Amino acid sequence: MRFMAHRQGEDEVVWGVIGLIHDLDYEQFPEQHCHKTQEILEHNGWPPDYTRAVVSHGWEICTDVEPQSVLEKTLYAIDELTGLITACALVRPSRSVMDLRVKSAKKKWKQKGLCRRCQS
Repeated sequence: MRFMAHRQGEDEVVWGVIGLIHDLDYEQFPEQHCHKTQEILEHNGWPPDYTRAVVSHGWEICTDVEPQSVLEKTLYAIDELTGLITACALVRPSRSVMDLRVKSAKKKWKQKGLCRRCQS
């Protein structure tokens, strides 16, 4: 997120913080994903635009908050992209991104059973 903020001429610290907290609730409250983070952030007085950005990354999955700003759209896209990259890495013998190549990730993108193979 910081890299993308830099490329967009936006605040790298703000974007980085949003990237760090966007899945704050996922491990403890997977069934309430995004909603629990919204509750936590609002309770602790976080800025509404931070909260909205976090909630919008779950659009059409667990929220109806559509990404509107460049920050929100970037978080939404990067969240999905990092999921793909993680899945691609987990099916490699090394289970690492260190030896993952773009060509390999593009090939895996087309495989319907990719995510099933990621479970360990």
